[in-house]
Amino acid sequence: MRIAALALAVSAACGSDPSRPPSQPAVVEAPPVLAPAGAPGPVAVASTNPDVIARNHRAADTSLDRDARCAAVFELFDRYVKPGATAPAVASVITARDWIVVDNPITAIGGMVPIEVNFDDSMFVVHCLATPNPQINNVLWSPWVIYGRASGTTAPSLRPFLAGGASLTLIEYALVYPDGRIEQYRAAGRHSLHM
Repeated sequence: MRIAALALAVSAACGSDPSRPPSQPAVVEAPPVLAPAGAPGPVAVASTNPDVIARNHRAADTSLDRDARCAAVFELFDRYVKPGATAPAVASVITARDWIVVDNPITAIGGMVPIEVNFDDSMFVVHCLATPNPQINNVLWSPWVIYGRASGTTAPSLRPFLAGGASLTLIEYALVYPDGRIEQYRAAGRHSLHM
């Protein structure tokens, strides 16, 4: 079953809150350091990149608010995680992980999701620094949401994927921002989705 879609929807996996004012994280262009699996040439070790280190420090800094920390996570994905990258390559970029509060496998579809639905692969939804939301019976929720699809079914969500071996690849992912903007990352490139 394959569906390419725009909206959010697996149980409590809503990625935007229309009552919340939009926020725009600062984005500065930086060259990527990861190449897709099998690409020619050496792949830089991202964890030695000062920008990657600084963004991981911001993502882990508990003195910052959720928006600042999650913006740092999204900037790491946007700038340094490329579709087709292996699990160890992604793990070398995403070193601070305490922001991964809700990390759910997608095993059924209750609506539209911004990644291709393929049950031969692992699909997951992560809420960055989720907290109880009283509007949805205190279910852990965040307006910062990451959807992903990884090769195979051995790593059902992001944490197991990051601990996986080189045979696992991140096929695609989507970043859902608090303002409702969705950026989808596939081998064909980055696409902005409009709802």
